[in-house]
Amino acid sequence: MADLPIANISRIMKNALPENAKIAKDAKECVQECVTEFIAFITSEGTHPPLHSPFLCECILWREIVDRN
Repeated sequence: MADLPIANISRIMKNALPENAKIAKDAKECVQECVTEFIAFITSEGTHPPLHSPFLCECILWREIVDRN
């Protein structure tokens, strides 16, 4: 799976921090890996038979809660 561009990750992270904050390259790469993994997870959950139509994020979250209990 292709990673999101570091520039996009960096821009999103900078928007959440004070103007003078600096972000380490390792932090950007770590967030990039996490976001890529999260998108892959959400996409894989979307391939399961849908609980409702159209596909809703709430359905995925609810399925995760139900499966864990």
